[in-house]
Amino acid sequence: MVVRWTRRAVIAAGLGSLLLSQGALAQATYPRRPISLVVTFAAGGGTDVLARIAAKYLSEELGQPVNVVNKPGGNSIPGAMSVMSAAPDGYNLLFDSPATSSLHALVSDLPYKVDQRTWGPLLTTGPYIYAVNAKSPWKSLKDMAEASRGNPESLRIGWMGGTSFTDTTMLKLLSVAGVDASKVKKVPFAGSGPGMVALAGGHIDLSGGNIGAATSLMASGDLRALAVTGDERVPALPDVPSSKEAGVYVPLTSWNALSGPAGMSPDIVKRLDDAVQKMVKRPEYIKDLAAVGNLPSYKAPSVMPAFIKEEVKTLSDLR
Repeated sequence: MVVRWTRRAVIAAGLGSLLLSQGALAQATYPRRPISLVVTFAAGGGTDVLARIAAKYLSEELGQPVNVVNKPGGNSIPGAMSVMSAAPDGYNLLFDSPATSSLHALVSDLPYKVDQRTWGPLLTTGPYIYAVNAKSPWKSLKDMAEASRGNPESLRIGWMGGTSFTDTTMLKLLSVAGVDASKVKKVPFAGSGPGMVALAGGHIDLSGGNIGAATSLMASGDLRALAVTGDERVPALPDVPSSKEAGVYVPLTSWNALSGPAGMSPDIVKRLDDAVQKMVKRPEYIKDLAAVGNLPSYKAPSVMPAFIKEEVKTLSDLR
């Protein structure tokens, strides 16, 4: 059989080959310069600690520096917007977190929607922690609840603006403990890191956040952990009970993933996904996460939209 190629067929075949080769080239050559990884919380907070761990290993897997850029404040909205409005070339990424779900569950007039971004993979999960000053008379969540239930006005808590996931876990704790959150004194901070520093200085009575935000202050003896959210203890803090054990159960846990502006090339997403899949299996990465009470946890970019929408629903139901 003789195949006759028309001029149009030859051009079409050539274009198809060119597009395939360009896609392969894009994946092979990205990244060609440093990547900015935006954290919408202050330096020293739990999310920042995890981002810096992730950036170290992403840099090694991608062959280019991944630089953490802190853009705190404004309920995380300005920092997220700076990424969502950037060119979709993969050089401005968001170290995404439950702040995304919390904002979409609690803020009706956000300047963007949860699906107006390109999702990369999920790369870590972990519980939140509730801590007090080391000199506090409270040795447990039940102690805090009993002392604050009849006098909520006396309780000073770290507050990140009211729509962060840290605030959501705090509100859930107060609700379960029977403490009137509307009467509690909410002291504002740009992230859980500054909140923990203020707690160590005795300026507030109770604060929450990612475990990484409290690790160094606990090691120095300035803070005492009362519990971690969820059902189980974490290996990094074997003596700290879970909220379920403590009798004030808060089932909410944290996560972190990569995301970027809408319209990012599938080839760039695949390059990031391949890097994360390798990274989460590395013993060093697992060890570094464990030191701050987190675990490597992978979810593919394709399942992240459904994961986020389900969490938005869960958080909306908590209002």
